[in-house]
Amino acid sequence: MNKVILDANYILAILDQNDIHHKLAIDIDNKIQAVFDEILYLDCVINEIVSVTIKRLKESKKKELIPDYLKKLHQLIPKTSITWIYPEIEDYYEKVLKTVIDSQGDLNFHDALIVVVANEFEIGYIVSFDKGFDKTKLKRIKNARDI
Repeated sequence: MNKVILDANYILAILDQNDIHHKLAIDIDNKIQAVFDEILYLDCVINEIVSVTIKRLKESKKKELIPDYLKKLHQLIPKTSITWIYPEIEDYYEKVLKTVIDSQGDLNFHDALIVVVANEFEIGYIVSFDKGFDKTKLKRIKNARDI
């Protein structure tokens, strides 16, 4: 194992103690730091984390917590740790659409973008609770035993 991509639902579970996958995510987190040489935080994943966080907090009528959660996110993943792939999205666009089609819609645009980037950079692993990645070449880490 060398490189791994972290998906939004995993990072959200790390950040949110009330998330259904929080304990599972913490167990995984305790192992991945020691196993992988490189952990990738993709900009499209950060985009999804921010969007989902804001939606969750608004729906639970806790908008005042948005700054706290975004501060926790920034501390966990500083700007310098983010792999910026959006500048290359024009080059990846056709492959992303093909990946969405090939998955029969099980992967949305961002998830397909993750798959395309993983293929481009020869990354074989993703930490995610999203079963859609099971239909790709990526090995999905869904619990600490998968490491």
